[in-house]
Amino acid sequence: MQLLQKLPRQYRSTAKSFGLYWRIYGGLKGLLCSPYLLASLAISLASYPIWIYEKTTQWYSLSVSALPNLLGFTLAGYTIIIGFGDGKFRDALRGDGPNGTTSPFMILNGAFVHFLVVQILALISGIVGTSWEIKTGVIAWFGFFMLIYAIFAGLAAVMAVLNVANWFDKCPPENPPDKGPP
Repeated sequence: MQLLQKLPRQYRSTAKSFGLYWRIYGGLKGLLCSPYLLASLAISLASYPIWIYEKTTQWYSLSVSALPNLLGFTLAGYTIIIGFGDGKFRDALRGDGPNGTTSPFMILNGAFVHFLVVQILALISGIVGTSWEIKTGVIAWFGFFMLIYAIFAGLAAVMAVLNVANWFDKCPPENPPDKGPP
């Protein structure tokens, strides 16, 4: 902790932000136990021809062509999700649970931040792969794995949105809409 205090303010702030994200996501246990991570591992290994053999389509071209659009779409969607629902609904989602559990609001934020972090790492991997024309080997596998994991992290974010929609659906309205004549 003292090392953190010796860093310039902007580095301390960045470290705190990443610490918050990592805690909300579940840390190393949350990462290693993720079914999305394991599915990405399986698919990336099963797709070995794209990163073991020099093919016409390189793994990094998939990353640098698909991820910028996905990243922009995700940021736009994340912004919309943050403003979802009325004040009463957002109040119901915020704040830690009685036993210190993470709030549903922060779980949703954690899923989207993780999705964005994985996309950014996958895009950086693709850029490095493009720069050095890394067509095969462990680095090529890692870059391709990150691309697949970015796609699965999107699925995880979609499921988090579904959970919030379910909570919204179950949240009783203050004034139910007029259902028409009896």
